[in-house]
Order: sequence, then C-alpha cells, then structure tokens
Amino acid sequence: MSAACSEDQAAPGPPGILRIGIKAPATLDPPLIRDPAGILIGRQIFEPLLTFNPRTLELEPALAEKWEVLDGGTRFSFRIRKGAKFHDNKPVTAEDVRFSLNRLARKDIASEVAFLLDQVVGFNEVNQDGSTSELSGIKAIDAQTVEITLVAPWVEFPYVLTHPSTAAVPRASIEADVTGFKARPVGSGPYKLAAPPSAKGVTLTRVSGHARTPRIPRVDFVAFAQPGSAWESITSGGLDVVEAAPGNIRAARARFGDQGFKPLAAGLYLGFNLSKIPDLQLRRAISLAINRTRISQTIYEGTLLPATGLSPPGLPGRAKDACGPWCRHDPDEARELIKNKFPGGLPSIGFDYQSGSLQEALAKAVQADLAEVGLTIELRPRELTQFFELLDKGDQDLFRLGWVAEYPLMDWFVSPLFRSGASDNHTSYSVPEVDDLLSKARSSVKEEERRSLYESAEKRVMEDLPVIPIGHFRSRFVAVPRVQGFYVDNLGGFEVTRIRLAT
Repeated sequence: MSAACSEDQAAPGPPGILRIGIKAPATLDPPLIRDPAGILIGRQIFEPLLTFNPRTLELEPALAEKWEVLDGGTRFSFRIRKGAKFHDNKPVTAEDVRFSLNRLARKDIASEVAFLLDQVVGFNEVNQDGSTSELSGIKAIDAQTVEITLVAPWVEFPYVLTHPSTAAVPRASIEADVTGFKARPVGSGPYKLAAPPSAKGVTLTRVSGHARTPRIPRVDFVAFAQPGSAWESITSGGLDVVEAAPGNIRAARARFGDQGFKPLAAGLYLGFNLSKIPDLQLRRAISLAINRTRISQTIYEGTLLPATGLSPPGLPGRAKDACGPWCRHDPDEARELIKNKFPGGLPSIGFDYQSGSLQEALAKAVQADLAEVGLTIELRPRELTQFFELLDKGDQDLFRLGWVAEYPLMDWFVSPLFRSGASDNHTSYSVPEVDDLLSKARSSVKEEERRSLYESAEKRVMEDLPVIPIGHFRSRFVAVPRVQGFYVDNLGGFEVTRIRLAT
C-alpha cells in the first residue's frame, strides 16, 4: 500500500512474515556486535547457553539444557542440549562453546564486550597481554559439558551467558573460512539467515525441529537510513514493528499503545572525576540544580524517567530513593550550598560529552540549570573515540555517562562503575566498604541477602555522589495489532519465539 494512504486504511502485512524496521547492523559476528539492530538480530540466530524470562528475569535453558553452581559460586557446569545443531546441520559441542568464549575474550579480536568474561580465570592473559588465546578457566569436560571457573565467587555469573556475544559458533567453519563466516554467520538459534545480510536488510527463516521452534515462519529486518522513513512505513502498513523516532514518540504511543514503552536497564548520569571535583557539597549542589523532569519531557519526550538512584525500575535489589534528598530539583538550596562553600568566587567546570544532537541538547540544559544557581559550565563536545580516550586518561571534569546493561542484574549498576580499579570506574571512586558489600553480594547464595547487600551498596555509593542520576530510559518500540504477545524486555529487545502473528 502506498504511503499516501491514510493510517486507518493501512493493509495487514503478509501472512507468516514479521517485518521489523531497523538501521542496518555493522556486523553479525557475535563478539563484534554492538549496535541495537545487530544485537536484536543476533538474539534470533545465535543461541547463548541460557536465556531469561522477560517478566520474572529468571534464567531459562537455551543451548544449555541444565546448569549447576559449584564451589560456592566459583565454578559452573553447563550441559549442552542433546541434539543441538548449528544451521549447517553440524552438532554443537562443548568444544565449540569453549572456542567461542575464548574468541570473545581474545585481545586480537578486540571485542568491546570482552569484559563480560573478566572474572573467568585466565582473562588477563588472553585479553590484556595476549600471551595466550585460551582461557584456563573454561574447559570442555566431554562433548556436551562445559565448565567455567572464576577468580572470585559470583553466584549470578550465568546471567552473563545470556548475552548473544557469548553464543556458540562453529569452530571448524571459522577456522576454515572466517571471512565467509562473517559474510553469512552460522548460529544454533531458532532462526537462520535466508541469505547474506545486505544494505537492504536481513531475512531470517525458522529452523524446523529446533527446541524452541518459532510460530512465525519468517522475519524480515528491513533497513532504513533514516528513522523517520521507518515510521512512515509502519503507518502505511509496510512494517509490523519499529522503534519510534524522536519527534514521533507521542504520536506513536497515541496510535499503537504503550506495550513497547517499558523501563530499560539503562541510565543517564552525570559523572564526576573525583580527582578534579572532590568536594561533596559542590556535587550535591549540582545535583539539586538539575531539573530532571524538564529534561525528560522536553528532550526525551517522556522516554527518560527521572531518576532517584543508580538502578532502574524492575531490577531485584534496587534501592528505593537511593539518592535521598539530593535528586530533587531545588535550585534555592543549591545556591545556598554554593554560597557557603565558595564565598570568594565560583569555580568554572568543564562538561565533557560525546557530540550529537541529543547529547548537545542535554549539555545545554545542564548548562542552563547550573547557570541558574551561579555555576559556569564550559561545554566540551568530543567525537566518540576522543571522548573514550579522555575517560581512559582521566582528563575529564564533569562528564556525561550513559550506561546500558549487558545482563539484567542490579550488579551491572554498581560493580563495573564503582568497584575499586574496575575498568569502567571513570570517577576513580574507591571505598573499601563498597568493595566489601559487592564481594559479599556476588558470593551470597541467598537471594534475599543478595538483594539487601546490593541495596546497601547502592545507598552507600549515593552518599558520596560520584555520579548524579538523571534518568532511566524506556524502550520506544511500537507494533501493529496483528503482532500478538509483543513485549520488550529490560535490555531493550525481544525474542521472536515468544510472539506470534494473528491469522
């Protein structure tokens, strides 16, 4: 149907084909997948050892039919599903799993998510100095059993193995022709590539006889260079699922409903380089000056929920109102704190952030809020590579911090960011009490105790305000009515096996 037709006349899509609008992924090679479209497609064609229930967050079998937590959470055993096969009909073996995890960790592969395995024994040798290509903490015990050993207890580590970048790929195929594999990747998931990916998109067909055989025979991921074009296509009947683009969000929710607008395990923060901004009173004043509600409504059209702590809604162990009184908007108190601390004159602070339209809008909003309480902020936009180089060197002052979860755990919002010496701890925060709480939380086998420890760790971090929580994101997918059971999990994606098309 033509895009000129009215929305009410949009024709239903072709039977048995789910059409999803995307921006073309850069790659579908698991260790190198980073963009949202690549991750979404990867979740359909690759099969990590485990998956999780999108509503309860409980672990569920995927490639592994069962698993065990051993030695107090330092060792794990995974049993591969009997009869599991790659899309080329070759059996999936424990050696394929071992090879795939080693490949993810290898220094020469340079995966941006290799850190997922940083607690596995031998990670530093494989990823940091590259002295070996095999993690000593991963062993193929027999054809169907993989064992993983960690450097320290972490009972919930299996959640890491729900990430598509950890999925098994066929060792023989990659070693024979890695270029051919990258051009048309082979996985063991419930969908397979019908043809090599192209600039126009990716077509998947279901795998007959798979343990999680989908109800939808075919999925077309249709590539659009501009998000607005995908929106036009869904309103004219050309697509079934798409992310609403900025500017169309209110119209999308009004027409298609809110089922695709769910809280994400993703947050927006302002971080402090504590070596340059060590004063807690100043950090509190900056937090009080920020108008989170206005930022949410004017810049993000309601898809950013004003934050009251580090962790987003929906994660077990999340502390309620962890930020206490410091995440409210109170410019009068902010002025008073600054006046008392700096009677002789106000400091000028640099604000470092990645260049881009949304980031620029946020930076100007922060600048305006802080100007209202008498603080001068120098805006310093950077290209992405330069921004990360700045953080690695520790040369930033105040900086924009976007944080998107790779696994659905409270741990993600405290351990990587605030554990002493962690690679993503760009604030240089180091408090032994917090380190101890996190170690105890990771090693606790009791869920209630574990949640309490994470809650305590979050509250303790917020006492020091090394970062200011601004908001937590919501997904912005929309789906036409014929897509039944549509959902978005808190990592911002979905598995097509869990939805269906109305007949």
